[in-house]
Amino acid sequence: MQSSRFIPYVVVLATLLAGTAALIWAVDIRYVDSSPVLLDLPAQVAEWEGVEILYCTAKGQEHRRSFRASELDGSKVCPECGSELATASPSELEELPGDTIMRRKQYTNPEGRVLSASIVLSGKQRSSLHRPQVCLTDGGNEIVGEHLIVLPTDKGKNLRVKVLSLNQPVQLPSGAKGQHTAFYAYWFAGHRHETPHHAERMILMAADKVLYRTVHRWAYVSISGPRNPRSNQEHLDIVRDFLTDFHPIIQAGGA
Repeated sequence: MQSSRFIPYVVVLATLLAGTAALIWAVDIRYVDSSPVLLDLPAQVAEWEGVEILYCTAKGQEHRRSFRASELDGSKVCPECGSELATASPSELEELPGDTIMRRKQYTNPEGRVLSASIVLSGKQRSSLHRPQVCLTDGGNEIVGEHLIVLPTDKGKNLRVKVLSLNQPVQLPSGAKGQHTAFYAYWFAGHRHETPHHAERMILMAADKVLYRTVHRWAYVSISGPRNPRSNQEHLDIVRDFLTDFHPIIQAGGA
């Protein structure tokens, strides 16, 4: 049969893949614990003022509240139940490995527009980071558009950012169902590379293991906010303007 002609090639390919995997795991792999970006998100990005968002970690609590740090007068406990506050929500803490680090700030400009910026720093486990589409489509959310924007950087390279347009179901005070429109922009930042593609990040991680016997932590950076449903361009302009000032600040060094 014709398919039998390909059996030797399949065997060779499988052997090569097995050999590569054996090589990766047989040698000593050095784990680099530093972050490729600054974890302390800036308090000011051009005209945007930022404040840290903290979450109540109480289990089984109905309020599941989040708080702006400016509301807490330096307190690190929930003002409603006294539980510890964290930089990630309870659901995020349950899903992410313990050595994952997360930071989030809310930014407001003089016109009253609000954005959220977050950084998730991976740990040793691959499950620390994944394709954002996996989570963004939970709860009936729908991705209705996708754009790739390219921004020049002061390092002479272009920053590629994926921007998703979202429709999110909401319940109105009347009990009727409504719709919230939003955008979600993201990219992955590594030791030497930045990419908006999860598959490319995995390839770069594998190359570091094989060629340099090194594993670096990756950061997943995202910007999100409301989207004007009558404009396909307005939120893209906002992302470009914000990242033009934001990206150089967080690239100033690692933690």
